[in-house]
Amino acid sequence: MYDKFLHPLQSNLQCRLKWAHSTVFLTKNTTASCHRVKHDKIPDNFDFHNTPEKLLARTRMLNNQWPVQQELNHTAGCEHCKIIEEAGGMSDRMLHETLPMAPSSPIELKDNPSAIRVTPTELEIYFSNSCNLSCMYCGEYFSSTWEAENKKFGHIDVVTEGVSYDHYDNYSELKYLDKMFEWLDKNIQHLHGLYILGGEPLRQPQSDRLLDFLSTKRCPNLMLTFFSNLTVDHNKTKEKLDKMSMLVANGNIRIAKITGSIDCWGEEAEYIRYGLGILLVILPFFGAPHAGTHRWLNIGLPFSFQPSEFSKIFSVIALARYLSDRNIKIQKFSSIIFPIVIALVPAFIVLNQPDLGTALVMLSPIFPMLYWAGARPFYLFLLIAPILSILSAFNVVLFSFWAMIIAIVIYYAQPKIIAGAGYFFGNIFFGLLSRPIWDMLSPYQQNRVLTFIYPEKDPLGAAYQIIQSKTAIGSGGLFGKGFGYGTQTHLKFLPVQESDFILSVIGEELGFIMIAVILATYGYLFNGILRNSFLSKDRFSSLLLLGIGSILLAHVFVNTAMTVGLIPVKGLPLPFISAGGTFLITSYLMIGLIMRFSIPYSD
Repeated sequence: MYDKFLHPLQSNLQCRLKWAHSTVFLTKNTTASCHRVKHDKIPDNFDFHNTPEKLLARTRMLNNQWPVQQELNHTAGCEHCKIIEEAGGMSDRMLHETLPMAPSSPIELKDNPSAIRVTPTELEIYFSNSCNLSCMYCGEYFSSTWEAENKKFGHIDVVTEGVSYDHYDNYSELKYLDKMFEWLDKNIQHLHGLYILGGEPLRQPQSDRLLDFLSTKRCPNLMLTFFSNLTVDHNKTKEKLDKMSMLVANGNIRIAKITGSIDCWGEEAEYIRYGLGILLVILPFFGAPHAGTHRWLNIGLPFSFQPSEFSKIFSVIALARYLSDRNIKIQKFSSIIFPIVIALVPAFIVLNQPDLGTALVMLSPIFPMLYWAGARPFYLFLLIAPILSILSAFNVVLFSFWAMIIAIVIYYAQPKIIAGAGYFFGNIFFGLLSRPIWDMLSPYQQNRVLTFIYPEKDPLGAAYQIIQSKTAIGSGGLFGKGFGYGTQTHLKFLPVQESDFILSVIGEELGFIMIAVILATYGYLFNGILRNSFLSKDRFSSLLLLGIGSILLAHVFVNTAMTVGLIPVKGLPLPFISAGGTFLITSYLMIGLIMRFSIPYSD
């Protein structure tokens, strides 16, 4: 199928978009054929598809040459596809050329190769930036709400490859609006696709004008598409849908569509994804158990996946969205209850799969994110105190010491007397619950805790993993036994060595030095995440970075501490090193989010 592209520089360089596709930005009086190229100024005669820059690019393509960016005064564009094809990859040009619905080449080239003044068959129109939302991935060029917020809170640059977004002061007067409709009146029969974007088209009066205009035409080949954020008033949306339905029913156009994505729901999108994450961790309970657990989901593919790994990310995104709300008074204790519930719901479901390790990882971002958002440290102490009360209650001396710490903290925080007494005796009550909670744990979970405390009691049973792990790391010494020469590894003394105890393998074969290098690399990564979170001017981005960093740090800490016997065994992999398909995919997703939200913002 792609044989003709095996030698890109010798292939047909005619880019379909240069002839068949055009975009008109009425808010800026500019046009473009591709999202990669810099916008051209629309000529006074409104021949937007035949600007000097586009004519020159087509001429070079007809001569089987790449357009010269310096000549076109473009900062990006055709060079993007050229670099990809020279490397042997599949460029945007090639993809558009091979789309099933796309013609092999513009018809003008078949009939008359010298006829370079053409009419587009696909047209995008940006009537306005009028919009009711300010989605995080958008910008003021596409959203009037973004524009207003930038004027109020300071400008934020959205970095988009190949396109430079400037400041725009007045969108109320569209210089070429009437000429746009004059052009449509003359050329509508050439169009196969008409796409309306920019802001929220269903709220813009220009959209009504367009629908009324199309009701006077007969275009049996035309597909009309509105790109909406799907949050427009129901009555207004129904009005538009009725008009579009009539256009199709009367034969004015072939197809009418409204396209939107879940990301177009603004702030609500994060909560929708969170709900999907909850649904994902519930679904395994309806399938057959795997190794006695309900952690894995099989949807008929050759492989299964672990939904809880995705739910971790969705929970962090939902937490970041909630805590970034400017209207939340985070200094009040009541304001931190809801984010705790957000973290607890999926964690509780995962705990019952059962998967204690993943449940704890899901809870790891809550305290750092609450602190980062400005919650009082005393309130965070009150949240974690019951957990410590339960853990310390197994030892009378330790529990007494912990009760003294609680009293001191309450004294210095100076809450109301009744509230302070409630905090203190509430923790005493939680301490009394330690025995019932212990009885609620599964036998294997109890064994892991007991093994952690007394590993010598069951060296061939529950403590076997910890003992073999410490033996492997200790035998490796400073520089290790050499790659592939680990006895614990190759003699299968060390179980789950490819995932949970991969660090033990590294320690035995490559030594403490390599472990130190790996941990230092993780430290460098976490430092970068924390730095970008601190420098970010966007509250949502800052919290999201911190939350994702907390998840990755929890994985590294738990896996490392588990292999050396500092904490009970938990089935948590080491990021980017341990085997595990689902976790590896979600780790890359987290790195992608870190890269996306670490983009520096200008003043």
